[in-house]
Amino acid sequence: MTICKKCGSENTDNAKFCLECGANLVEQKKESEITKCINCGAELPVKAKFCSECSASQIIEIKENEEKKDVESPAEEKIESEADVPKTIEKLICPSCNAELPHMVKFCPKCGSKLAFNSAGNNENVAEQNDIPIPDVETPLEAFEYAIEEGLYILKNLKTEYRSVSKIVIPNVFSIIGLHESDNSDCKYEGAFQNCDKLTEVVIPDSIFYIDDWAFKDCVSLSKINIPSSVTFIGSGAFFGCSRLRKMNLPDSIGEISDYAFMKSGLSDIKLPSSVKKIGFRAFAECGWLPHIKIPDTVTDIEEEAFKGADLREIIIPETVRTIGNYSFDNCFSLKKIDILNPKYDVKDIVRVFGYGFQCNEVAIGTKKINISKLTAFGNLFKSVGHEMFNDIDQHPINYYGHISTEEKLPKILWTKEQTSKENAPNVNFADGMTETPVEAFDYIIKDGEHILTGVKKEYQSLTEIVIPSFFTKIQNPHIQHFKDESLYIYACHSRKDFQVFGACEQLQSVIIPNTVNEIGSCTFFNCKSLKHVVIPSSVKKIGSHAFDGCSNLSEIVIPVGIIRIEKYTFDDCESLSEIIIPEGVITIESGAFSRCKSLRKVIIPDTVKEIGSAFDGCESLYEINIPEGVIKIGEYAFCECKSLRQIVIPQSVMFLEEGIFYNCIELTDVEILNDSISLKEINKKEMFFGCLYIKRFVIGTKSMPINKLRLDETLFEKLKN
Repeated sequence: MTICKKCGSENTDNAKFCLECGANLVEQKKESEITKCINCGAELPVKAKFCSECSASQIIEIKENEEKKDVESPAEEKIESEADVPKTIEKLICPSCNAELPHMVKFCPKCGSKLAFNSAGNNENVAEQNDIPIPDVETPLEAFEYAIEEGLYILKNLKTEYRSVSKIVIPNVFSIIGLHESDNSDCKYEGAFQNCDKLTEVVIPDSIFYIDDWAFKDCVSLSKINIPSSVTFIGSGAFFGCSRLRKMNLPDSIGEISDYAFMKSGLSDIKLPSSVKKIGFRAFAECGWLPHIKIPDTVTDIEEEAFKGADLREIIIPETVRTIGNYSFDNCFSLKKIDILNPKYDVKDIVRVFGYGFQCNEVAIGTKKINISKLTAFGNLFKSVGHEMFNDIDQHPINYYGHISTEEKLPKILWTKEQTSKENAPNVNFADGMTETPVEAFDYIIKDGEHILTGVKKEYQSLTEIVIPSFFTKIQNPHIQHFKDESLYIYACHSRKDFQVFGACEQLQSVIIPNTVNEIGSCTFFNCKSLKHVVIPSSVKKIGSHAFDGCSNLSEIVIPVGIIRIEKYTFDDCESLSEIIIPEGVITIESGAFSRCKSLRKVIIPDTVKEIGSAFDGCESLYEINIPEGVIKIGEYAFCECKSLRQIVIPQSVMFLEEGIFYNCIELTDVEILNDSISLKEINKKEMFFGCLYIKRFVIGTKSMPINKLRLDETLFEKLKN
């Protein structure tokens, strides 16, 4: 039996480290000598104050009276010393942790609580009241997988048998919370506590100085954690998806907020210390409970999409911030106050940084107040979209503030297999003669109250028609959560059908989605080349990127009202689509949304749209498109290779025209740009109409421009210029 000098706990003779406090027992043995208990003769460390076997005190005190006394005989001394030793040894209980204790100990060997006894010295145990906090009981070292590198103990993983615990107290032997190799083939490494969904509290000792990437990713129950002042770095995605984590105090030792650090967390209160100089990519993106955050005046850089989709009500960007990334505050629909203290920024930066989804009519830049509502380019987003669109926000699991609503806001109609008939489920729209495909035909998970359809089982993959059961509220392949960035997941989808929900359904022609579904995830119908018909209900508020990419036989699609953004490559390579109506309420049409839709002839765009990305390149049959007043930006190569397009009018509201917008639109003959602030020099520099060799009329504002001044072809332009 080996007694730990640091905490007094018992350990086996061959133990190298104490299981209670992690102290090095080998070094303790070298420094210590063994003595014997003066009462029972048990072996003890030479400096032991109490015997671990009989609990007798090892401190011999000789008390002298103030008055002179005769020297007592040895026999009398023996009798007196024996009287000091209790004749009955009883087990006591620690009032803090309920551990059994030997008699007359000063500290509990398990939890470290300081103890005191009554004046009689009997077995009554009273916890001493003092200002010293009772320390947390460390989780045993054996609960962790760890490595020792250059003398540093690195916590790699929490062992499987301990992943159901609710509280972890990390032993102070550790210096780093690191990564471990993943069992999942889709990602190489995972964070030490990643996906510990039962974990509610973590105590980090001040021996930790480094928290690696994804350390607590998707710890969905985590609500309490401390970051000691010893920590100097918190890695990417360390608290990604910690949806119940409400409060975080960061020490002054933290120099930057890493990429994805708190993305999709439940933070509602966080204080950024004055030591922070940089806020990383998507660091607080989709923090749907975060109304306020103070950016300290030490911050110099805010990366792209840092607060995208956060529920911020106001933001003050200090003068020290020299770079603000694109869309840093995009989709912050609750923003009512924006102050940018650095006067170097201008109106164009408002669009670039905040997008179009904010409520305030006035933005302060330096000492200037800019009235957004008076700018033709902006108008008022919520007047143009219509408040009625937001009236039933509590009815939808995905709300307009960028986060998943609480479980009580989820749809109440979750029909069982027996209930899903046309008579019993009047709110679910079925085609005549069609019944739901049975639930057992699908792979699915239940997470945070959502019933997520993740795939189709092998024996059902040959179906030509599928009616998705109203049991489901979301369609999404779970592999996406293992990727650091969605773009990497998209890349993987191109080669792996198991990453696509319906990817293996090569004969699938028709799909009906019930109105219990609120989201269609990325790559859901990727490359379903046989798919001809899809019914998307009005309950769907989000369609992920590449959702219908490569559905070459899809001839028509109705995009439901309520969609705010047509995401990247959603309908890319849908070669059979002939007409698209973008619904009222859509704000952005992202890059590739309808790229290479070779049969697309007509597109109707509502006046709620503010930005058109590289959305229609390669639509070679497109001959008619009306860009409405209200559009502010048209992205690079937006209508590139639209070889049937003959006429285009760019409205007054457009402030930003990017490179090669109408590149190689060989049939284009008539161009009218109503905003006269756009110069011919800028048009030529960005080669917006390069390859449009047959333009006959070109007007900017009210002035007709000479065709020979346009850069239409490298050789021709140079020849005409000379």
